[in-house]
Amino acid sequence: MIADEVEMFSTKSFSWKRVPNEMGFRVLGLSCNLIIKGVPYWTALLSDAHGSREVLVCFDVSKKIFDKLPMPGVRLGIQGYLVNLEDSLGILMWDKTDKCNVDIWVMDDEDGWSKKCNVEMLFGFDRIIGCLRNGNIVAEDENGVLFLFDPVTNSVKAKLCIDNANSGSFMISNYSESLVLIEGMRPVKKQAARDKLARAGMNIKFTTT
Repeated sequence: MIADEVEMFSTKSFSWKRVPNEMGFRVLGLSCNLIIKGVPYWTALLSDAHGSREVLVCFDVSKKIFDKLPMPGVRLGIQGYLVNLEDSLGILMWDKTDKCNVDIWVMDDEDGWSKKCNVEMLFGFDRIIGCLRNGNIVAEDENGVLFLFDPVTNSVKAKLCIDNANSGSFMISNYSESLVLIEGMRPVKKQAARDKLARAGMNIKFTTT
């Protein structure tokens, strides 16, 4: 589907705002693939004078504009999975016929894509579920068992088998603690510096001369 526009919901005005899509990309899914530091990313198809090609599309929430990024090392038969690597955009890439070797690419704001390393899983995998922020890969084998793979040591750190879980039903979601103002709740006034220090267990005595 070609997204003609995107709707943003503002928590300040509690209303929807429309943002036009001037790039004319064709998204490959209804939801974004990844969100890093508040920036959502999609895999999309973009048609131009060079033909149709797969690209990454991101949306700058503050500037309310779309931008596109090239895909690294894309060729026929290669599969990729977007991941969050220590709060940087990363992608795991592997050949569909070789589920033992995975290339890890990381995006740098100045240098662009760079290949971080290649990891070899001797026992293979059936499906890659995602990647933790420290770089550990979470995958599933053909028996539906989850395992945590450390690309630095090329070793399995842990295995996890969940009873009565269907194979292929696992997924990873990023979570960060935050406070959300729900409609009907009363906003709290900003605390004075002295009150904050008192709550933190620090007492300061002010004297005048």
